[in-house]
Amino acid sequence: MELRSFVFRRLIQVVVIFFIIQTALFLLFRLAPGDPVERMVDPTMTPEDAERLVEGLGLDQPLWTQYAIYLK
Repeated sequence: MELRSFVFRRLIQVVVIFFIIQTALFLLFRLAPGDPVERMVDPTMTPEDAERLVEGLGLDQPLWTQYAIYLK
């Protein structure tokens, strides 16, 4: 019985640590200077194309929605 509880506790710890790492990475990417779309935009793109890129990536959504999409 001790082995099962040990394995169960370790699995819970793995899930929690994974969640913390995912959250930290999301926040680091969001706090990075600059706009991610600016790095992806080709100089020949029109502003409408850039706007479609923002919408396609979900960057026009609220931060919590972006986080939920990121966790998926």
